[in-house]
Amino acid sequence: MKILRTVAYTIALVGGIVLASANMTPVVLVYLPAFRFLPRPEGAQFEAPLALLLLAALVAGTLVAGTGTFVEHLKLRLAVRRQHKRNDKLTADLGRLHAELEAARVAAESRSGELAAAADAGRSAQQALTQVRAELTFERERAEQAERRALAAEQHRHPGADGGASELRRADS
Repeated sequence: MKILRTVAYTIALVGGIVLASANMTPVVLVYLPAFRFLPRPEGAQFEAPLALLLLAALVAGTLVAGTGTFVEHLKLRLAVRRQHKRNDKLTADLGRLHAELEAARVAAESRSGELAAAADAGRSAQQALTQVRAELTFERERAEQAERRALAAEQHRHPGADGGASELRRADS
């Protein structure tokens, strides 16, 4: 790629020399036209070889293009600098958020241990409650059976004490 650029520059230089040697005749350049409202109503002009005018135009174009490129390059450098600052800030924020996330993960793990212990305690309490309910139901049934037996024993000891209710029950059946 560098070789092609060198060849192109060499061809352009040779072409410029040939063009300049062929155009050495003087020409008149009017740089301020003749208008009555201008400070110099007769206008302003000078004579110079055409090759010199072409070279001056080429140099002026190069200076204008170089200045434009330089200004654009400065804008891009400022944008890159701003982007680097933003990236640095975002990297710092990312590091901080990673640290917070790790702390939250550790807290969640310890909290999950606490919650597991609480869940185990809740299950144990639920099992104990179920066992107490079963025992209560069993004791109620035993108490009802004991009451029925006591009532039946009372009826055997005093057969007519219920006021004839047992005879009515027998008659219904």
